[in-house]
Amino acid sequence: MTPINGDELDAVLDGLAAALGSNDNGKRSWRGFLATMNFYRSSGGRLYAIRRPQIVKTVYISPDEKRPDSEEEARSTWIDLNLEHARDTLPSLQEGVLVPFNAVDGRELFCEFRGMPRHTGECTALASSVDWSELVQEAAGIYRQFSRKLSRAWERYGSLIALPQAR
Repeated sequence: MTPINGDELDAVLDGLAAALGSNDNGKRSWRGFLATMNFYRSSGGRLYAIRRPQIVKTVYISPDEKRPDSEEEARSTWIDLNLEHARDTLPSLQEGVLVPFNAVDGRELFCEFRGMPRHTGECTALASSVDWSELVQEAAGIYRQFSRKLSRAWERYGSLIALPQAR
């Protein structure tokens, strides 16, 4: 599995956005969506994508959960909930599907490897066992990168956390 980067990635994204078509107004709306994914080419030439998890800036704590009382508790809770969200969205050995993205003419452009289908009845594709295991390794690498990024992100977004006020 070879990651696609740099100028090659730009060319792939432009080609995919054009092949996926346009919205009702004739504008392409795929480029931003595709830019949230890492793309890979298998040894057989098939194109795969894994969407990078996004940081959830505002996390909600249900009324029955303990609310953080300090900034350190808030930081820990925020990071834990973001990691949980990433685990839920990224595929793993136990859970994953390949969802094909087809061009307007019906040919397969790439397959997105995700944790679960978005809805029942969503089309899925098959991959060789070698491709599958390599994709799982890539997803694990994306998770590790995301978890390292969270500590730095807290420095940026931590001021948005509302702690309970003392009465």
